[in-house]
Amino acid sequence: MPKFNPTELLTNGIHENNNSKLPIIHRPTKPELILMVGYPASGKSHFCNQVLIPLGYEVISRDNIGTWQKCVQAVEQATSKSLPVVVDNTNMDVESRARYIKIAKVWDIPVRCFIMETTIEHAQHNERFRSLTNLSHKPISQMVFNMMKSKYEKPTIEEGYQEIVTIPFILDKNMENLSLYCKYLLEK
Repeated sequence: MPKFNPTELLTNGIHENNNSKLPIIHRPTKPELILMVGYPASGKSHFCNQVLIPLGYEVISRDNIGTWQKCVQAVEQATSKSLPVVVDNTNMDVESRARYIKIAKVWDIPVRCFIMETTIEHAQHNERFRSLTNLSHKPISQMVFNMMKSKYEKPTIEEGYQEIVTIPFILDKNMENLSLYCKYLLEK
């Protein structure tokens, strides 16, 4: 039996029409920093776009900016303007998260960590689905997933977080190609 069964998301999972398992996240009334943590294709950007941007968060992503150094600069600029900001990167280890937490401490801004509960197998499934449905998508190799898995250090409050929140994967049941998504895409 495969490690990830996509059809379970239809009955047991969270989707955009049933978000009862999502934590309640309020519109920010003061600046804060949220660090997303999760594998590539785990749903971090989707969560940011569907939940955090509509609440007024500014999202900073290496996918859009290019390097972690540019992300650090963008976070420094946003926090200096007292904006609520989200770093939408994998942030798999303490070192990569610490550079942003350090900025928040300088500005005395609280930091929360949002960990995607998407397993590596689920993220690989999502990646395969992207590759099949978006021909312009640049595939993420198995080596990258293996590297991320070996690099992962579970976030702890001791790193400097006010709160650590687990975020479930949100399935869009109205998505085009849902029937393809529900197939075992990783099986050979």
